[in-house]
Amino acid sequence: MGKALIGLGIIILAIAFIGRMDFNVYESTEEISMPPMASATGWQVLPIPEDHPTEPICSYGITKLAIEKYLYLYKKIHNINGLVLRISNPYGGSQRLNHTQGVIPNFIIKAIRNESIEIWGDGNIIRDFIYISDVIDAIIASINYNGDNHIFNIGSGQGTSLIEIIKLIEIILDKKVLFSTSPERLSDVDVNILDIKKANMVLNWEPQISIKEGLQLFYKKISTS
Repeated sequence: MGKALIGLGIIILAIAFIGRMDFNVYESTEEISMPPMASATGWQVLPIPEDHPTEPICSYGITKLAIEKYLYLYKKIHNINGLVLRISNPYGGSQRLNHTQGVIPNFIIKAIRNESIEIWGDGNIIRDFIYISDVIDAIIASINYNGDNHIFNIGSGQGTSLIEIIKLIEIILDKKVLFSTSPERLSDVDVNILDIKKANMVLNWEPQISIKEGLQLFYKKISTS
């Protein structure tokens, strides 16, 4: 995780040295790691707004939050304007299929191979999944933004449980999907849904692809590649 901080530090220092004062930083969050605002204390506001208290409970989230703080620091010191997009759980057809991270590619490829899917917890954990084309649209919408807001949530604004993902995959593949459950991990929160109203109002952006449509697009993509 330290490599991300070191890399960002080098980029910011280079920008400060050449005198360029505007740039964008786009932050992506994998499914197994919560965004910086995620909390397991029970007082979490849902959907989660950008100004929610930041209490990460995993090292990945801590690193993400540290990057945001460094961007704020360099804005104060060097007047460098960094823009952060807090992306929920992106997925799309070009994701690596033989990889442990990423719920949707992991679930679909195992379902295709008739392998059992391992779920941490009882499967009722809820996440905010967003299709990659919607993420790209959000990035494009943010490129020319020069306002005072420097953090935007980018997600579907809708929650889907892991069990619901499996049921949708069963419909798409037209077969039963095998899965097993394991004890839940301490770094997982029960529900994580982003409030995307600010991005909608300020960037004039909103997601277009539902989770069912996204899963169908994902399956079609990997089936023809």
